[in-house]
Amino acid sequence: MTPNRRQFLNTLAGASAATLLSSSKLDTSSAYPFPISSNAYNWITFYGREKKEWGQDLDACLGEYVKSG
Repeated sequence: MTPNRRQFLNTLAGASAATLLSSSKLDTSSAYPFPISSNAYNWITFYGREKKEWGQDLDACLGEYVKSG
């Protein structure tokens, strides 16, 4: 039997459910209840508009990132 679109989508749904179940067992003893992430492209763009370079002073860059919420 050759795989078809429906089988592929069902496989994705099953994989997503398995991922959600396994992620619920994460260590919640850390200071943050969830990992923090951001797309660097946005920050490079914002800094470029202000004629600054993202990552040149990482402490200041991350401080602005934290202030953004």
